[in-house]
Amino acid sequence: MLQEYKRKRDFQKTPEPSGMAEKKSRASSKSQQKGLSFVIQKHDATRLHYDFRLEVDGVMVSWAVPKGPSLSPADKRLAVMTEDHPMAYSDFEGIIPEKQYGAGEVIIWDQGYYSPDEDNEYSWDDLAEANSRMRSGLKKGKLSFYLKGEKLEGSWTLVKMQKTDKQWLLIKHKDEFVDEETDITESDKSVVTGKSIEDLQNDGAWTAGKSKRVDPESEGKSAKKAPAKVSPRMGAISKSRSDKKKEEQAEKQVDLDELLNSGKRAAMPHSVSPMLATLVDAPFHTDGWFFEPKLDGVRAIALVHKGKCELRSRQRRKLSFVYHHFAL
Repeated sequence: MLQEYKRKRDFQKTPEPSGMAEKKSRASSKSQQKGLSFVIQKHDATRLHYDFRLEVDGVMVSWAVPKGPSLSPADKRLAVMTEDHPMAYSDFEGIIPEKQYGAGEVIIWDQGYYSPDEDNEYSWDDLAEANSRMRSGLKKGKLSFYLKGEKLEGSWTLVKMQKTDKQWLLIKHKDEFVDEETDITESDKSVVTGKSIEDLQNDGAWTAGKSKRVDPESEGKSAKKAPAKVSPRMGAISKSRSDKKKEEQAEKQVDLDELLNSGKRAAMPHSVSPMLATLVDAPFHTDGWFFEPKLDGVRAIALVHKGKCELRSRQRRKLSFVYHHFAL
């Protein structure tokens, strides 16, 4: 059941559990007394998302939920089914190194135990029955279950979307734990270590698309070196890495006049494709990126030719404006 999981990973480089010598996880040890285990891991990979995992037949059946769970039944959250994970993955929290599958930071956002609850019937004390009911629900494409976690409690459903193999919807059932006002994902700390994704990043971790990276050979450990000690008597100040990087970039910057003189002459273009905004799930911090508010309106392209300026939309429509002559 874990062939796909193992195929995607190099366990000489990633600290993720191999599933070979399975050990009891914190969640699974609870499940022996209270029900099947579940875990939700917040995962900052190519995109920030939440990995929702339910124990079924000795593995963690998994879905990636981009927006995370919601306490409102009105929110139907997309959940994309992924490969099964080993039970020991319920304990995994840390950094998946660069160039490895799912590279990025992982925290245990919530964990606990659950029971199937269709027709208000539960299987807390009968794990064989619980597994059988979950197998049947997976085959039918509809699961109903009651979670008892440290952040989440209550009844939920996972419903497979028609004509798809992997796409499901995670929906909160109406019960006493419904909350239309609270965004539960704002509770962003690990229930195990109390750390957030940002804490791991500040400790020297990296996320795909960010500037801080670690060597894959470090198996996710911080690659930061301790700052050099400076004698206070000398009054010297060590330059930070960011300062050195800025200096290196300045040295490589090409003189603007030299760049213009090296260009080839060409006819005035009739249209130019502007840069467009790209939607992302959450803000991020990366060297070389700048952000501005997105305002409604038309993106104007200014074409200056023979002392005259003309504004056009990106569909090449001419825009009305007060223009001036430029001495170019």
